[in-house]
Amino acid sequence: MDIFLPQGFTPDKARPRVSAANRHRQLHVDAGGILLAVLRSWSRGFVTASEGTPALTGLVSVFDGSELLYSGVITGSHAVGDERHYAVRRAGRPDLAAREAMDPVQHASR
Repeated sequence: MDIFLPQGFTPDKARPRVSAANRHRQLHVDAGGILLAVLRSWSRGFVTASEGTPALTGLVSVFDGSELLYSGVITGSHAVGDERHYAVRRAGRPDLAAREAMDPVQHASR
């Protein structure tokens, strides 16, 4: 069976390859049912748009799509122009917390 491909077709350009670093991340923060888009994130905080959004306090969870990146407590925030910067103190490792929740007696000695 013969396959006819358009002139100029090359197999390496058949599918666009997008690396994880170049992929548009869908970061958002969940604070007690309030969902806000995260503009930037770093190890000790994140930035959201300040216009038309409430100031967040308390416990928050930061997600990339549906994947939980981390949870923590907001320790401070301040507005810079049309952005609101949040400082976050992260909770412990989520994998350890999940194991302790399943078997608290075994992990009580830590």
